[in-house]
Amino acid sequence: MLAHRLAKIKGWIDAHNPGDPLIPFSVSLEERLAQLPDNERAEAQKEPGAQSALGKITQAGYSSLDLIRYFTCGPDEVRAWTIRKGTKAPQAAGVIHSDFENKFVCGEIMTYEDLKEHGSEAAVKAAGKLRQQGKPYEMVDGDIAYWKSG
Repeated sequence: MLAHRLAKIKGWIDAHNPGDPLIPFSVSLEERLAQLPDNERAEAQKEPGAQSALGKITQAGYSSLDLIRYFTCGPDEVRAWTIRKGTKAPQAAGVIHSDFENKFVCGEIMTYEDLKEHGSEAAVKAAGKLRQQGKPYEMVDGDIAYWKSG
């Protein structure tokens, strides 16, 4: 019965918005999973049909809205900032504070992949993978940025 309903919904989507995804999910499952501690949530999702759809929903939303994330890191926290694809470095910095955009000097940018491979900011820098980028730099999904403003 559910498969029949999903097929009808998918047919409507294909007719009116070709290429848009259909992501079935259960509110009751998501609610139950959200209340579990991380280790229990991971164990619960090993059961057939018990996988959370929130990651797929988030990715589909970001994709359809042309959004990406970049990160800033400090000694005590990592923050994700949401921007549109095609955003230049000064405007990306301005999402944090308008002074960062108005007084933008440059950004020190590394990729998550480089950080994962080398293990620390210092090791990324030693490997020559930490790049200084100016005003024309277009942010890439997953960039890690340190802003310099004057």
